[in-house]
Amino acid sequence: MRNFNKCSGFSLVEVILAIAIFSLLMAVFTGSYLYGQEATILSGNRARANFYAKEGMEAVRNIRDNDFEDLEDGVYGITVSNNEWQLSGQEDSWGIFTRTIEIYPIEENKKGVLVSVSWDQNMQREGLVFLEGQFTNWMEEEEEIFENCADYCLSIGYSEGTCRPSFMICDLNDEIHETDGDEFCPGKGGENACCCN
Repeated sequence: MRNFNKCSGFSLVEVILAIAIFSLLMAVFTGSYLYGQEATILSGNRARANFYAKEGMEAVRNIRDNDFEDLEDGVYGITVSNNEWQLSGQEDSWGIFTRTIEIYPIEENKKGVLVSVSWDQNMQREGLVFLEGQFTNWMEEEEEIFENCADYCLSIGYSEGTCRPSFMICDLNDEIHETDGDEFCPGKGGENACCCN
């Protein structure tokens, strides 16, 4: 009687199944790697776009500091001329990024600024970041408005002020006549001299 040794081996079905599992795992790992790479690139692009937008906002601040009147309403780009930032055209670009700066009115001495930066993230979608801020004409001195002589005298350093019928009465009361304050004296009874002490 002969003994036959049973040889163990892979059947064709097992080989095909192993190849399919291996291919699936490779597809998952490759997809994860590529997705991670794309996410890293997109994150880097967003960081660069934010930097580009902040640079635009700082450029507008610099233009405002030089002359608030240069912030005219409209849509612009930014350029450098004679080592100074200037508004120019309708947009500016840096690599894949395009920046636009919109200036719009809020009040007489206040402007709104919207800086937008766009770029193509991939074939299907576009990236966009924006910053918004307000700029005031801080160099414009606000004219002080006084209601009476007393307020005027206090504003220039005296302890109190009184309106008198004439500047000579200021001297009689050991007070100092301030002509600039006369306009804040009421006109009743001929009171038109502002006396401060």
